[in-house]
Amino acid sequence: MTERSTATAQALEARATGAIDAGPPARRARRRKPKAEITVGPIWVDVKQLRVTRGERQEQFWRRFGVAQWTGSRYETDGRHMPRPVQMLVIAFALGMLTDDDLDRLLIAAEAVAGE
Repeated sequence: MTERSTATAQALEARATGAIDAGPPARRARRRKPKAEITVGPIWVDVKQLRVTRGERQEQFWRRFGVAQWTGSRYETDGRHMPRPVQMLVIAFALGMLTDDDLDRLLIAAEAVAGE
């Protein structure tokens, strides 16, 4: 399998498990706490479900996006506003458009620019 078809297969698997959906979320019953769902156009991602589906701890999952564990926890549990750049990275990662190596290179580049 090529790298692109592997990414597509992973995205389809995530979609099948409910972490990613091709359309807006269906009407749901009331919940006590808002979930951290990212919606961009016809794509929405349930961030906590994505992390749990991947079998990762919060620290491991959020570190790849340059976010502290406690901040990621707030994004997941009480629906705090997630900055747009982080939303875009999470969606691109969930769809298989970015790998861990890609995210590492982006973080290194961002730290180098911030250090100048």
